[in-house]
Amino acid sequence: MLRHLLLRRAGFPIDLLTSLAGDEPAAAVRELVVAAGELEAARAEALARALPAEVAAARTGDAPRHRLRELSRWRSALGRRRIQPAPTGSSARLRELADRLARADRRVTALAARLAERRPDDRADEARRLRRLLDDPLVRLALVQLSPSFAERTDRAARSGDGALDAALARRAYLFVQRLAAKNETTSFFGPLTHGRVLAGASGLSLGCCRTPEALERTGFLAFWATAELARAVSRDAALAPLVPVRRNPVVRLTGSGVVLPGGRAVRLPAADRSLIEAADGIRGADALVAHVATGAAAADPDVLRGRLHRLRTAGVLLADVEPASTRLQPLDELRDWLRRSAPESPWPAALDELAEDVSGYARAGDEPAKTAALDTLERRFTALTGAPARRGAGRMYADRMVVYEECRGDGALTVAADVAERWCRQLAPYLDACAEYGRRRRNAVRDLAARVLADASGRLPFLVFADRLAEAAGAGGLAAHRAPVAGFEADWQRLVTEATRDGMARLDPHAVATLAGSARGARFVSPDLLLGMRADGEFAVVGELHPYAYAWGSQALFAPEPDGMYREFAADLGPWDGPRRIATVIRRRQHKGIVSDAFPGRFVEVTGVATRDRARCVAAADLEVRLQSDGPSLFDPVRPLTLYVSEDDHPHLQAFSAVPVVAPRYRGGTAAPRVLVGDVVVQRARWWLGAAALRELVDARSAGARTVAAALLRARTGLPRWVFVKAPGEPKPVCVDLDGSVAVDVLAGLAAPVCRAPDAAELLVEEMCPAPEALWLRRDDGGRPGWYTSELRVAMVRRGR
Repeated sequence: MLRHLLLRRAGFPIDLLTSLAGDEPAAAVRELVVAAGELEAARAEALARALPAEVAAARTGDAPRHRLRELSRWRSALGRRRIQPAPTGSSARLRELADRLARADRRVTALAARLAERRPDDRADEARRLRRLLDDPLVRLALVQLSPSFAERTDRAARSGDGALDAALARRAYLFVQRLAAKNETTSFFGPLTHGRVLAGASGLSLGCCRTPEALERTGFLAFWATAELARAVSRDAALAPLVPVRRNPVVRLTGSGVVLPGGRAVRLPAADRSLIEAADGIRGADALVAHVATGAAAADPDVLRGRLHRLRTAGVLLADVEPASTRLQPLDELRDWLRRSAPESPWPAALDELAEDVSGYARAGDEPAKTAALDTLERRFTALTGAPARRGAGRMYADRMVVYEECRGDGALTVAADVAERWCRQLAPYLDACAEYGRRRRNAVRDLAARVLADASGRLPFLVFADRLAEAAGAGGLAAHRAPVAGFEADWQRLVTEATRDGMARLDPHAVATLAGSARGARFVSPDLLLGMRADGEFAVVGELHPYAYAWGSQALFAPEPDGMYREFAADLGPWDGPRRIATVIRRRQHKGIVSDAFPGRFVEVTGVATRDRARCVAAADLEVRLQSDGPSLFDPVRPLTLYVSEDDHPHLQAFSAVPVVAPRYRGGTAAPRVLVGDVVVQRARWWLGAAALRELVDARSAGARTVAAALLRARTGLPRWVFVKAPGEPKPVCVDLDGSVAVDVLAGLAAPVCRAPDAAELLVEEMCPAPEALWLRRDDGGRPGWYTSELRVAMVRRGR
């Protein structure tokens, strides 16, 4: 485990969310859940044991046929949860069980009626509590940054109404509150970045001084998409057109006789065109490029060259733009630097300096009115400069929608004792080794298919051609023939978990898990999220996501107290990527804050956009070649083989050449999965997959009371806990749902509705919140708001090869 680590936490204590439902209404919900659970237990006993015994006895005793038909009808009714008296002639045991079912059913009916009757008042109280939360100055400051339009709407509602929120507004308010209290947003003061170190001689875990939100250091950033929009506006300026850098389209391949365009069409070009393409380095503008070629070996008339350059740009072979580098954390600074160097007399440098000051002013604004005013100034200036709207992605909960965002330095540094870090390593090693073996098999399946594709092409293909052919082969089901080792691992994992499951939990022996890893272990890298919890016997750990990314090489490295030392540590062992000469990453045009910065220690493969202005570090995707060698497919740039930093499951052409990923196997047993532990570490939280049949009653309920009752019955039938995260199809992030709350249940019904309307077998994925609110580890008592906070530690681990 590397010595540097990162603490990410919510900006508000969890009681922002736990206080919404109210103690008395929550108790009423739980009473119904318990009663309905008892009814379900009695029903299950009848169907699984008592009724089969009754039927067997009736058959043995040569009972009349109508007796068996009555038992069959009773079983059918019970299967549909219709509680009826035991059939005539039933045994004492079945009659007693039927009476118990009837009593339990009456109790559930009474509790449900009582809850439904009181729920409108409970819901109104909850909406008022939400309203009060939205009046909190810090909450409003956060809302202005998450969704200015929603902040404006709630402000109008407060001025015009009685203080409560209507149903639609309450649901949206809940969605924002759960983001502030149950999520790690990594934005502004409500998602600060706190760096930490593993130190010998330290004791346990300790957090430095807790700062108030007002005291936290914030830095403003113009969003990448907004900077790119500015760059396009600069490129359209006729006065600057001759200066705008010209570069080859990275998906156009240059050959001895011309170019190969995307799609594979080869085009012959005259020598002058090839000279223009070769000299287009992403630094020279059109005038400098023409002058360079006109005086070079392929001397030609400058006016002729300008015409040829125009045609090459029109054909998409060459691109002229001041596209900001996708690895630059402050892309606006890069655009400003270029303008100062290239066009100091134009109005653009001063205009962008003013815009940069607006960004800084936005970060300095410390309350809602100031933040709103700063945003308005910034948006007006941006639109005046570009002609483009200053907001995008309307209606989307998670989107890079605004022109500006903030990053925030967190509390005082986190210190983790060396013995604690060593314990985590020991606890996680068997599981992570098994995950690495699973990732290796998954990658090898892709490599085997890639080898077949290459063999059919005489062992060598341009990378982009290879990518298309491999995607076609995978889309045609070609991977199935190579997945036997993957399926074998999945079957072994399924067996281990199934055999260990008791009462909704599966505790696996670390030694048994270690056997899945085998003996051949190469160098591996993984960055797990660790969520710490507290229970009566001490601290416990939950493994969240397993990331392939090194946070030091992305935007989360901001505010590191010793950045140079951090970079050195992360780059000290690049064995998982076959060393410093081979590590490379594919760069597409940046879509968000950026998970790869120019701190990355390897080469950049450009597909769309610009990776960095240091062109010596870049290679065009079209210049890569794939070769079939004795050890399988290999990826080459013009001078060396490459190993890709990371890949995605839906990009097999990247998987084939990436470092071995560390991938968590997932267990599913029907519509539910237990909590899975390896030793004392939770590696998979309990999960449920809910389809239309399970959700229909909730979705069809027409009132808050009916929805609350339906949700309580759903909990009793499935075993859902109070606190869950719900991931709906098509949604980018899960939602934290308090199933004791009325507004939260309305949110759940909204997430479930598309599942019930879907023509296919869509499902909601529901996962327990673990650690639950009562088991959170991080408490902040000084600075900011005292209370318990959701948090996660992002650590980095390297397995050295052997």
